[in-house]
Amino acid sequence: MTARRILVCMHDFSRGGTERVAIGLAASWADAGRDVTLLCGNVEGGLRDTVDARVKVVALDPPVHRGPFSRLRLGREMGRQLAMLRPDVIFLPGNFHFLLAGALRRADPRTVIALKISNPPLPTAALFAKWIFRHFTRAVDGFAAMNEGLARQLRTLLPGRAIATLHDPVYARSVAPASRKAGRNILWVGRLEPQKDPGLALQVMQAMDGQLTMLGDGALRDSTQRQIAAMGLQDRVILAGYVPQIESGHGRCAADHLTL
Repeated sequence: MTARRILVCMHDFSRGGTERVAIGLAASWADAGRDVTLLCGNVEGGLRDTVDARVKVVALDPPVHRGPFSRLRLGREMGRQLAMLRPDVIFLPGNFHFLLAGALRRADPRTVIALKISNPPLPTAALFAKWIFRHFTRAVDGFAAMNEGLARQLRTLLPGRAIATLHDPVYARSVAPASRKAGRNILWVGRLEPQKDPGLALQVMQAMDGQLTMLGDGALRDSTQRQIAAMGLQDRVILAGYVPQIESGHGRCAADHLTL
């Protein structure tokens, strides 16, 4: 089957890697001649203006905002839009959105649902996490893991399911590098949240020579700053915070490696 109509379902336009990649993929699918629609709970978050003009944006009315149980409501409300949108494929761009799958399947039994896995599927401390993940992903037809490690975890957790490794594209324009410092330069891009494990990047830097630039913000910003000081890495790690585009950081540090 050729997926002529692709529907991307997102809660909102938060400035996260999941949302950035989904918006970039939507533009790439439009380049390939597909009819692409982005269905969202609301247009808040800051990335709405980055959506390609060829990609239609449909926002729920009334809007659904993030909250403890908002994804359950979001799935039901999005399901009511499927008869009008009639997608061939529904793309759920990341673990955060897996709770939508069941309601979308009930609303439209024929449509293929694909779920992108961008973080470990099971939080280690979550009670009944394995059952919850299996239960709520029964409606998913195929999983796209962003690296082989996540794909292996999924194959163990979900034997017999359709699982592919699809590395995230990096949507970055070429930039002229700034004057580089001697040694290895590494650019780290991500939210400062537990699932992204920014502390691991600091441990790597402690074990090697070089410079690290970290782009991103989140709940772990203060603790990451304290960890940098405690490890004596103030002269080798730049905690740059959120930036609208990663090209500026890439050019500034003249990175040898890019880690997302």
